[in-house]
Amino acid sequence: MSYDSEIDSDEPLPKNTKSDVNWLDLPKFSLKYPELFLRDRRNLGNIIINRMNTSGGTDIDWFIEHNGHFMIFELKHMNDDVMTISKALMQAFEILYKTLEKCHFFLIGYDEADFTKPEEFIWFLELGSWINNKDGIKDKCIDKQIQKKYIIEKKVMRKITVRQLRSIIDATWDDMK
Repeated sequence: MSYDSEIDSDEPLPKNTKSDVNWLDLPKFSLKYPELFLRDRRNLGNIIINRMNTSGGTDIDWFIEHNGHFMIFELKHMNDDVMTISKALMQAFEILYKTLEKCHFFLIGYDEADFTKPEEFIWFLELGSWINNKDGIKDKCIDKQIQKKYIIEKKVMRKITVRQLRSIIDATWDDMK
């Protein structure tokens, strides 16, 4: 069942007895102990210090395994209608995508979107389109001045709503069964 079909149904949705908020619209995952999460992130950030030669780290924002299939999300803030990603990081994403059997990798760009609001707009790109250089997308994104990064403009991504993103994620999940 997709996110849209649940929302568009005429049947009333179950209510949380503790409030008016519909429990289906609440985040599925939340931090049980946010102070521990912040402490661990701070500790992780404090491993690499200024006097070291090693640079800071990066991460994958969401990594899901289900029945041997994978769904990966990378979220990037858009500045002046573009996001920048190092070529090395994109190569790592490509290796993951190609190596993992049945891998779905979504690059999600956003301005000031509030992901709790289904009609907010975001920008979406499937890594498969990137790898296959569909419509010359990869070639369009090479930074001509600094060859070590890609500049991905909104015009090469799909503008969709948070609701549509949720539907894409649910449809992908259904394919993973």
